[in-house]
Amino acid sequence: MNHNPWTITNGKYLSEGRWVSDSLTFYDGTVSTQTSAAPLNYNAEGLYLLPGIVDLHGDAFERNISPRPGVFFDVETALLETDKQLLANGITTAYLAMTISWEPGLRSLDRAIELVNALQKLNSRLITDMRFQLRWEITALESADQVKKWLEMTPKPMLAFNDHFTNLLQSERQMAKLSQYASRAGLTEDEYLQQLDTVTNRSDEIAAAVQEMADTAIANQVVCLSHDEPSADVRRNHRELGITVCEFPLTTETAKEARTANEPIILGAPNVVRGGSHVGAVDASTAIKDGLCDVLTTDYFYATPLKAVCKLAENNPGQLVEFWKLISSNAAKAAGLSDRGSLSPGQRADALAISFENGTASIEAVFIKGQPHFISEPSRIQTLD
Repeated sequence: MNHNPWTITNGKYLSEGRWVSDSLTFYDGTVSTQTSAAPLNYNAEGLYLLPGIVDLHGDAFERNISPRPGVFFDVETALLETDKQLLANGITTAYLAMTISWEPGLRSLDRAIELVNALQKLNSRLITDMRFQLRWEITALESADQVKKWLEMTPKPMLAFNDHFTNLLQSERQMAKLSQYASRAGLTEDEYLQQLDTVTNRSDEIAAAVQEMADTAIANQVVCLSHDEPSADVRRNHRELGITVCEFPLTTETAKEARTANEPIILGAPNVVRGGSHVGAVDASTAIKDGLCDVLTTDYFYATPLKAVCKLAENNPGQLVEFWKLISSNAAKAAGLSDRGSLSPGQRADALAISFENGTASIEAVFIKGQPHFISEPSRIQTLD
């Protein structure tokens, strides 16, 4: 791809926790130290330039595959549509939270294989940097060998250890959703319960499988996360396995345990936007105030990261500098991505230009690897002689 140099002028850009009123140049896909103007100029007067959003966990792409229970579209079409949605919401790097479960249907191993093959095929056509968070259900023992192979893929995935099985059996609230889960899997409730029985019969194999999976991930330098940890004891157990990122802790005590080891704590941006967890778990806004949340993710709705940080900042650009790291630099650091998350020289030139009008933030431009892929006002583009 041809990377035309661009200079962004007349706006303010976020650098090291403060707004800087100066021009910014993108050259060869990165933020440049050049001070001379590039031939192409974007006039950002009245706008704020921020690092592109890095999303570590989003499963909204599933609704592009299956918008209704039992209704499926081909995964290539779904991924191309997801790419557009990510771009429109300022998400320049996205880890698709792809569940590999014991269930058939949407979250089956077969569907995951389709997704991996499709993303590799479409890679050159995609605008955003789409990767995988491999959400391995620890009860899906038959998928373990394939997941281990995926740990060697490029670009490097992240690996999340999920145990929805135990939560399902121990929670009346979750069991009340049995018909919903069965429908997602394309099964009747009786068939779903039969699948649960099969999983139960192999429960004594799980601990060894988790240990082996964690060891394989660490050997491949893959970041490991644990999803929906219910207690501090579980966090400590996972830490001993090398699973060092705490994703969606279900209790404040769990988050506090992660904080004692300075482990990244991930919560959902929808939690902030909606004013609380939809499953009655940790309140993200409170956790952020208490220093118990480092990263916000889209979780299940791509439009929420920008809305969440703006809500936290009370739609005040001056306060936004405090919270933007939750969806940029902190996220990149947690994922082991040292080349993005800020607008410092040498960093990947992923950036958003946003406006604030009547207390509402709007995305006016999106640059990915230094190239504009969305500009709301083409009149802001100038060609310099």
